[in-house]
Amino acid sequence: MADMTPSVQRPTTTAFFVQSAVAFGVALLALLVGIARLPVGQWERGFLGLGLIFVVSSSPPPSPSPSAYATGRRRRR
Repeated sequence: MADMTPSVQRPTTTAFFVQSAVAFGVALLALLVGIARLPVGQWERGFLGLGLIFVVSSSPPPSPSPSAYATGRRRRR
């Protein structure tokens, strides 16, 4: 048998968590404004809006914050 080294899982930092949440929010807001201001009909806007809802709902949930690791309040899957 070969010796296997254990994988190290580093928890995300608070700064990374905040940066990713802000980036996601800005991108979502920009898409909503872009869809609302497109010079197309309501059907096209609705189609794009539904596509946006599907993309957002299929994105993975955020990982627990680093403080959740420290206090043991991590969600169980």
